[in-house]
Amino acid sequence: MYSIAIDSGGTKISGAVISDTGEMLEKTRYENTGKSGDFFLDTYRAIIQSFLQKYDVSCIGIGCNGAVDTDKGLVVSCSLNYKNWVGRPIRKELEERFGLPVYLGNDCRAAIAGEEWVGAAKGYKDILGIFVGTGLGGCYIHNGEIVTGSRNAMGEVGHGIMYPGGRPCSCGQRGCAERYVSGTALWTSYNDKAAGERIHSGYEFFELYRQEDARAIEVLNQYIWDFSILLATCAYHFDPDVIVIGGGLIETREYWWDDLLKRYYNIGAPCGDGYVPVLAAQKGNDAALYGAARTAFRYLCAAES
Repeated sequence: MYSIAIDSGGTKISGAVISDTGEMLEKTRYENTGKSGDFFLDTYRAIIQSFLQKYDVSCIGIGCNGAVDTDKGLVVSCSLNYKNWVGRPIRKELEERFGLPVYLGNDCRAAIAGEEWVGAAKGYKDILGIFVGTGLGGCYIHNGEIVTGSRNAMGEVGHGIMYPGGRPCSCGQRGCAERYVSGTALWTSYNDKAAGERIHSGYEFFELYRQEDARAIEVLNQYIWDFSILLATCAYHFDPDVIVIGGGLIETREYWWDDLLKRYYNIGAPCGDGYVPVLAAQKGNDAALYGAARTAFRYLCAAES
């Protein structure tokens, strides 16, 4: 049995065909240049149509940014201000177009579901996933099930306040963790300290870091400190079996991972009888694709039972 999986983040939209045994057969990627609901839906349709011409697909799973009402199949809020996106009946539009069951969920929740299925979190029951990319997201799994909370915000660590009255966030608050722990936070923090040339991506930031740029070193040290505080706080709040860190920025962990773990274990007292272990995600940018497929298969089985 095959599922089409789609992961739409802040900079790219990826699609794949994945079997119910966790095998990825094919993958494609589009740059997120449209920044609108119409662009997203058009790209989703193009990905789905392309794969349907080659595979006998049973269901479609989508992980997208923002808070998602999985029952209604729509985005209820999104810190990225995309036109014609929030409140749009995404699942309904796609099911009517393609005649297949569609599961719509949050991209971070899809990513930790993927890691729980075929990645670093496999075999654990209580899992906190923290995903650092363009922004900062999270998800909590208890006994194999994603816990959404009464307002679909469970595990959304990116919009907890880290510094009251701090940097303005696109969600409307100030001082959100996402403004200090994310790829965007790195290059914007660098620009805040720079008097001359400005940068516009995490890639540019790490190029400067590799060149031993003093401002880049200072910014990354502060990022590691802020991230370690976030981890220690989450360890107490959720008390999971494991914390899994993923997202696009995990690809740069050679520059910060060891120092992050050292600071985390230094500042955080043990929870109960020991520290909560922290692991790097194994599926990288593909985690949300695996998770979108996994949840789509579960959605299909539940609908048929």
